[in-house]
Amino acid sequence: VSLRLILTFLQDELFSNIINNQLDLRGVSKELNLSPEIMDVLHKLLEKDPAKRLGTKGGAAEIKAHPFFKGTDWAKILRREMPMPEPYLAKMAMDIIRQ
Repeated sequence: VSLRLILTFLQDELFSNIINNQLDLRGVSKELNLSPEIMDVLHKLLEKDPAKRLGTKGGAAEIKAHPFFKGTDWAKILRREMPMPEPYLAKMAMDIIRQ
């Protein structure tokens, strides 16, 4: 079995899950003790209907205005003066993808 075949299968499975299944973040939320604000922004960013998805109507400004980002210094981010996020975020993202 070639690596290309495996990657194609995984990609097809991922796309099928995106189209056909609802993402359930409740377990992740409880396990990681995530705030209601992060859960709300995740659900709104991952909305399947593009017309309802956060940022569709107001672009980046709409996303930046979400309560999760309250207190975020966007100018510092633009100047790359903000510290990098904790590495656990990458693990969390992979855990969500594997569900």
